Amino acid sequence: MSLKKCEAVVLRKTYFGNTSLVASFLSPAEGLVEAVAKGCRRPQSAIGGRLDYFARGELVYYHK
Repeated sequence: MSLKKCEAVVLRKTYFGNTSLVASFLSPAEGLVEAVAKGCRRPQSAIGGRLDYFARGELVYYHK
C-alpha cells in the first residue's frame, strides 16, 4: 500500500454503516477516487463538515 496526496473535489457521498460514509472525489492528478471515511458521521468528528458536496481540499489516502 502506498500513501498518496492530491487536491480533490467531493462529488458524491453514500452512507456506510452508522458512522462512516463512502465519498467519491475528483482529482486532476488521480481522476475519480472512491474512499471510505470512517467515523466522519460522529458528532465530534473533525472531518464531517469538510465533506460537503463540491468542497475542495487536500485528499490523503492509501492506495491498494
